[in-house]
Amino acid sequence: MAELVINDDTLSDPVTVTDCEVRAAILNFLAGILSSIPTSKSIWGLRQIAEALGFHCESDWSLLDIKRQYTKLFVMNNQGYVAPYECMFRDHWFLPLTPNMGSMANAHDKASKSLVMGASTMAVHRAYQDAGMVPVADLPDHIANELRFMAYLWAKQSETVSENAGEWAQRLRKFRYDHVLKWIHRLRERVQLSDRLGFFSVTLQVAEMLVQAG
Repeated sequence: MAELVINDDTLSDPVTVTDCEVRAAILNFLAGILSSIPTSKSIWGLRQIAEALGFHCESDWSLLDIKRQYTKLFVMNNQGYVAPYECMFRDHWFLPLTPNMGSMANAHDKASKSLVMGASTMAVHRAYQDAGMVPVADLPDHIANELRFMAYLWAKQSETVSENAGEWAQRLRKFRYDHVLKWIHRLRERVQLSDRLGFFSVTLQVAEMLVQAG
């Protein structure tokens, strides 16, 4: 696997096709784990990537257990469920406090609630449209779609590395800072609280590392 080090702080620095392709492939792979029930190939692939990057992986991951964990974390809206959408971590709407809120009442006169299909969702959708990509499944701000979009931008750099790669690098940088980096650490922390196997925690640790790196 090619070395995963690219300094995009200086757009004039060379970015190789191999680097871009490797990043795109890994982000697409991680997006697949976070958007559909994993397979035995997913387990093997994540282990290879994670260990190459220095992350600890359990030695006894069971495919059946991981499938059940995926359902509990990302499908069934009950205890342990984590909504993998940017808007649920960043966008809020407000309700007046009511007497039965008890101890929640404080100096503020409103209670904050997470908002589905909020401003973040719309902003992410516009970023996709402007770059010529629209996700075909789930809401635009699902973490898997955001990782796929970053992979798309890396792939575009590999296609135009000798021409206008800087334009795609700017899009990538803006999306990283305006969206993914604003919430992926919070998503990872929430998943870690409910992920008794550690498989999806490692998936998000690897994703967060790649996003932070560029």
